[in-house]
Amino acid sequence: KYSNWRKQWVELNEASRKELVEQIEALSSRPSFSLILDATDWDNPSLFTTIKSVIEQLYPDWILCITNGNMLDPDIAEKIKKLNDNRIKNSLTSPPEPNNWVLELNPGTQLHEAALFASAVSINKNPEVSLLYSDHDHMDPHGNFCDPYMKPDWNPDLFAAMNYLTPFIVFKRELWSNHKKKEPDQDLPLVEIAKTLYHHEIFHIPHVLATLQVNDDGTHLQPTCKRVLYDLPDPAPTVSI
Repeated sequence: KYSNWRKQWVELNEASRKELVEQIEALSSRPSFSLILDATDWDNPSLFTTIKSVIEQLYPDWILCITNGNMLDPDIAEKIKKLNDNRIKNSLTSPPEPNNWVLELNPGTQLHEAALFASAVSINKNPEVSLLYSDHDHMDPHGNFCDPYMKPDWNPDLFAAMNYLTPFIVFKRELWSNHKKKEPDQDLPLVEIAKTLYHHEIFHIPHVLATLQVNDDGTHLQPTCKRVLYDLPDPAPTVSI
């Protein structure tokens, strides 16, 4: 069962947490992260699930910017206040000047407690990288982890047909700033961003670092794909079968 596998290979025990904290303290370079969470038209449980998973990060060098914070329900605003963490920032519109690395999160995305640590280590080991992504899994309505999505390393042909990078994507600040969305309801143009990068600038972290909440209808197992049509030379080549 996936739950058994996850307990062994994904979840951390106290000894593992202590070891990671020691590794964080020994890092020669400490990348800083800005996590951007848009509060527009989302329910309280989804928002707080994501906020709580950020608060629980073992790696401490981050800020969480909640955009359109004026749309927060008073109850969740009070919960955030009680967290008493000055790394959480409210912004009425666009986020402030970001840190070195940027993540855009959708409410309901639950980060693994070592997600930012794994990102920091990967950045230090791959100084040429500009974009990182990870594997993820899902949580059903009953609170059970299920359906892991183990992804390949960067594959431009596969990515042209389907976006397999989300929900955990880390952008270098300059890359994000050059392509950030102009309107709140616009997504980052990942296809256009990928075209500007070399293969070695996109790094796959082969760990489950995020969890998406799903329904029981199984639609999350049917990724959106598109058929890619390539231009043929003129005259068209002949094929022998």
